[in-house]
Amino acid sequence: MDVVFPSASRWAVSGLVVMGQLAVVPLAQAAWPDPLGWSKSSPGSTLQGSQARVSGNRAQGEVTSVGGSGGALGNAAAQANAPGRAQLHAVQLRAVQASGGSFGVLENLSRGAMRALGGSALANSIDADGGAGRTTLSGNRLLVAGNRAGEVQATGGSGRIALGAAALDLSGQAMANTVQLTESPARDSRVLLTSNVADRVHTFGASSLANSVSLARTTLAGSQINQHGNLAEAVQSGGGSGSVGYGAIASAKLSGMAAANTLLASQAELRDAQIMQHANWARNVQALGGAAAANSLWLDNATVRGGSTLLAGNEAADIAATGGSARLGGGWLADFQRSSRAVANSVVVQAQALLEGAQLMLAGNRSQKVRSDGGMADANSVVAEGAGTRLAAPVLLAGNRVDGLHSGAGSMSGPLHAASLNSKARAAANTLVLHDRATLQGGAVTLAGNQVRQVGATGGTALVNSLAAYRGARMEGSQLLLAGNRASNIQAGGGSGQALGLGRSSNGVLVANGIYLDGQQPVSLTQMVAAVLGNQASSVRADGGRINANALALNGRGQMQGGNVLVAGNRARDIRSQGNEGRAFGFTVGKGVGTASANSVQVLGSVRQGSVTVAGNTATGVQASKGLAAANSVQVGQHGSVSNSAVTVLGNRSEGVQAGNGRQALSASVLNEGRLRDSQVSIAANQTGARTGSKDATASSLRNSGTGSIAGSRVVIAGNRGKAAGGGNSNSVDNHDGTVQGSQITIVGNRGDSADEGQVNSVRNRGRITGSQVFVAGNQGQARGRSAVNTLDNTRRGVIESSRIVISQNQGGGSGSATVNSVRNSGRISNATVALHGNRGDARGNGTVNSVRNDGRITGTVLIANNRGSSGGGTVNSLVNERSGVVSGRVVIANNNGSAGWGGVSNSVINRGRISGTVAIVGNQSRSGLGRTVGSVEVKRTASVWGAAGVTGNHAWHLNGVGKRRVSPVVSRSVIVGTAVNRVYQ
Repeated sequence: MDVVFPSASRWAVSGLVVMGQLAVVPLAQAAWPDPLGWSKSSPGSTLQGSQARVSGNRAQGEVTSVGGSGGALGNAAAQANAPGRAQLHAVQLRAVQASGGSFGVLENLSRGAMRALGGSALANSIDADGGAGRTTLSGNRLLVAGNRAGEVQATGGSGRIALGAAALDLSGQAMANTVQLTESPARDSRVLLTSNVADRVHTFGASSLANSVSLARTTLAGSQINQHGNLAEAVQSGGGSGSVGYGAIASAKLSGMAAANTLLASQAELRDAQIMQHANWARNVQALGGAAAANSLWLDNATVRGGSTLLAGNEAADIAATGGSARLGGGWLADFQRSSRAVANSVVVQAQALLEGAQLMLAGNRSQKVRSDGGMADANSVVAEGAGTRLAAPVLLAGNRVDGLHSGAGSMSGPLHAASLNSKARAAANTLVLHDRATLQGGAVTLAGNQVRQVGATGGTALVNSLAAYRGARMEGSQLLLAGNRASNIQAGGGSGQALGLGRSSNGVLVANGIYLDGQQPVSLTQMVAAVLGNQASSVRADGGRINANALALNGRGQMQGGNVLVAGNRARDIRSQGNEGRAFGFTVGKGVGTASANSVQVLGSVRQGSVTVAGNTATGVQASKGLAAANSVQVGQHGSVSNSAVTVLGNRSEGVQAGNGRQALSASVLNEGRLRDSQVSIAANQTGARTGSKDATASSLRNSGTGSIAGSRVVIAGNRGKAAGGGNSNSVDNHDGTVQGSQITIVGNRGDSADEGQVNSVRNRGRITGSQVFVAGNQGQARGRSAVNTLDNTRRGVIESSRIVISQNQGGGSGSATVNSVRNSGRISNATVALHGNRGDARGNGTVNSVRNDGRITGTVLIANNRGSSGGGTVNSLVNERSGVVSGRVVIANNNGSAGWGGVSNSVINRGRISGTVAIVGNQSRSGLGRTVGSVEVKRTASVWGAAGVTGNHAWHLNGVGKRRVSPVVSRSVIVGTAVNRVYQ
């Protein structure tokens, strides 16, 4: 059967009104052409090789359908109180089996208004319904091309209309240039929508579809769906009370869905299908109280197996969703007051939907001015959410661009209880989102060459060029690559409440060019490779929350088993965070609020049998006012753990890393507040600087803080260049109230400067070190004031037990009261060996060089040998035991070369406390001026030496006047007892 309308046909329809039924009601078992379209309603009949084409028609004037009480087409199309249906230039198939046919709606023009009052309006479209028998379409071609439709409007009634597409109170549906398949399985068919133009497509109470494909309760096998070159403008949807769009799109008071150039699939299956959406253009797509979608694919409890999906070269602008009181997506999308969702150039996979074995590509799309007030805005993104939802396919997001994306807040309880209370929102741009036990399995995910600027989330979360997985999402056997992406002018503002599991009390979360894994339920990565390479982020700000730029964060109860993480070659500039405490992704942030993290890895979960590498990154201007500022670093949080893994920080550069309010600033460093077990930490070849208002600046260093513990591990800090001031650390290890057990710490070949109590190339212990080895070797540095370089500093709270400490072959200089190439102890060192060997240094003023200064307790062996040093008035190559100091064991000072200025000490033991054991000063060479002590044991008042003190084989000379040298010093090669109450037992 061929039905062709001549291309010259012109219909002047003015004021056509239909009461309570379709504008066209064909007879049973008949096909009836009409100025308003063509319809075939023949239950059980077959069309073989048939053609029906509605082509070249022009309609002027108005078409109106006014609802009543009753049904039409055997109740297949409508069953309602006050439903109605207006149609123009349409092809309809009802319960017909068709094969090898061609059905087309081509180059039709409707200029007048088409209105359905109490029902639905259909223009320039194909509508196929298989009915209860689910009749099939095989080898058919469905073509909607070159049509223009304007002012298509529908206002709802009470009931179920449009073949299950809406069930609500005050519902309606408007469709222009659209293909709708309901319970019509299709094989080897082609659906093509091309070069259509739709504008002013409006509904109040349900959904507006323009240049779109709608699939419900149907199967497509080996078929193609192509949407190309379509233009849609002013597509708007307003709400009623009820359920819209197969019950899966919206269920709301004041809710609706507006879709332009979009494929919607609900309870449908596509097998080996080719889906293409390219070169489409949409502008001014708006939904009131529901969802707005442009140039997108929306899968609701649908399956895509095999084939490929491509969204390429699409453009969307002015896409907006404004909330009402709503329940969207069959309850999966959202349930809240003032809820909404705006989607542009994106793929939404929800409600147990499955995408398996099909390539998913989003490339070269552009989104502008995408906004959601009271919910979510997604642009150029893939969003999978809901238990049972699974992506088992490669995902590629490449060359996409977003300019202007905003998500505002409302009062709500959001998607799957992910948003609650006040002022919450989420904005996602060029991002893959996995949420609420959704799974990514076996597929490679690549985000490359995407650009985003001007993104804001007021009261919640902004995700930019990123992968975010939370609330029990899982990733198995996948490869994640983020490469060459750019993000600028990104902001997230806080509010009161929780948004998508994120934030409360002025607490926002912002991720740019990052991988963010979080949630109260486990997020797991198994045998995965995750790489963040060559990305750029600038002008990124979070008010009251957490920033991750060019970074990976494994938070909450997240787990990584046997995976590898690489963050390399990224650039970050002007990254700032400020704010108050709260929750992020359901995880209590605590000290992390106000966190700014750039080119970094954050582990608040667990990493087992994997590797984490941060290499070749550059960061400038990373600041956090009330939390941690981290650049080019690795952080293991309080509940985090790394076991049987390698952590490497290599070849990074950073400047202007700053934290306020006594918080921590990290630059090319590792911060451990959790557990490191049987692992290796390497920090090498970095150039860094960090600053705080307290002593918590860390550059090219390892900081083991608070509850942090390191066991059975090896730490190497090598070849770094850095500076430390204000009590900070550079090229060092700072064990701050943490524990180190059975481990090896090596600091070798570093260069740096320290001032104002800073430490460079050193180990500072304020916790406990047991059964370990500490090597500080081959380093160079300068120290000023009360700072230290190439030194072990065991503070009053520090305990070192059964360990070996070696400071060897270092070079350093100091001024003021600096400490160089030395051990400074005011805590407890027991059953240990302390060796200072082969160092060279000088100290101006009253500094300490190549020496041990003890104000606590040392038991074991102290060896100071083969060092060269000088001091203007300080201590060189010596042991100074202060008033409260206790030294027990053996002290050897041998083969050193030292000089001391006025009041200085060289190659000697100065005891103001208590020494028990043996003291040997052997084979040293010393130079001294007046009032100096060289090559001697000097026991000060109230002090004592119990055991043996020997001074032998030393050579010293002392300068007495200009140009005169005397080989017999005033105090040299001696044991001096300061008062009668002291004794020397030999």
